[in-house]
Amino acid sequence: MQKLLIISIFALTIGSALGAYLESDGAQRSSEPQVPPRILPPPPQGAPALKSLIRRLEVRRAYHESGLTVFPICVRRSHGSNIRTMHEAIRRGDLHIREKGAGEVARILVWNEGRRPVFIMAGEIILGGRQNRIVRHDVLIPGRSRTIEIDVYCGEQDRWQEGKRSFKSSKSLTAPSLRRMAAGAASQDSIWREIDTQLERAEVRSPTRNYEALYRDRQVQRHLDRCVKYFDRVLPAETVGAAVFHGRRVLGIEIFSDPDLFEALWPKICRSYAAEVLHPAPEPFRRHRRPWPGNPATASVERMLHQVLSAGASRENTPGGGSYWRLSHAVSGSSLEYRGDLVHATIFPDVVWIHPTR
Repeated sequence: MQKLLIISIFALTIGSALGAYLESDGAQRSSEPQVPPRILPPPPQGAPALKSLIRRLEVRRAYHESGLTVFPICVRRSHGSNIRTMHEAIRRGDLHIREKGAGEVARILVWNEGRRPVFIMAGEIILGGRQNRIVRHDVLIPGRSRTIEIDVYCGEQDRWQEGKRSFKSSKSLTAPSLRRMAAGAASQDSIWREIDTQLERAEVRSPTRNYEALYRDRQVQRHLDRCVKYFDRVLPAETVGAAVFHGRRVLGIEIFSDPDLFEALWPKICRSYAAEVLHPAPEPFRRHRRPWPGNPATASVERMLHQVLSAGASRENTPGGGSYWRLSHAVSGSSLEYRGDLVHATIFPDVVWIHPTR
């Protein structure tokens, strides 16, 4: 019994000494710099329909015409969105656009008497009222809607007069430089200065400084119609978007989920980008009819699209239906989504260059 007691005391002494050693060793280690565990940020959750669609997109080889390079963006499996364009809805008598009150420059009133929702794209020009207007942001007007106020810019600086209070749709969409300014909440004065610059560059004169006059000029019309006719012929039927370049400079990317909606709006979009690179004399543009076979720049466009997956997206108020997301960081632009599907996204990468194969 006495021998067992001695062994127990010896074991307790050794354990205490070992504990003291370990405690001392731990104290020494705690004085060293501690590296905090790496916590990865959660993936951005904004614009879910756009980011989901991007994973299914395929970028096809590029085509050239009159200074533009267009990469078709296609999706194999798609479905119709049942959404009408503004032009179609006005033509059918479903969509109505009026001045607000006695006339307010920055807002107009819109309502939809049809059953199908109507998409009004940022940059679309509406003619009439006291002066022509330019739509600031993408808006979806639900079917059988109430009267909705939408934000607009003045597109005709030197006219403000009584006349028909209703509006009609133009065949035109503002150049991407103006749409990018609108996306950044540019002032009306900045928009007017850019309109004056574009009219001057194209040597188009307008007594009311009307942006629509640019698209009514005969020489400009011939140039833009040539672009539309060519790209209409070469773009695949399953195209839902396009990445558009001038030389090695990206002008913008347009994406829809519905190929029918893209097809209906492509003539306006094409004219918009062609106007961006418009020269007073279109002849200096080299016209390349052949596609670029196996062009490595296709991968550049794919990388730009993947940048959207890591981009920030903040939800903003929209007067119409659906969800409106503002894109930031890796890219700029916006995404309008409705019932889990993308209606339209415009993407403006900051600085992206492509290097064509010689």
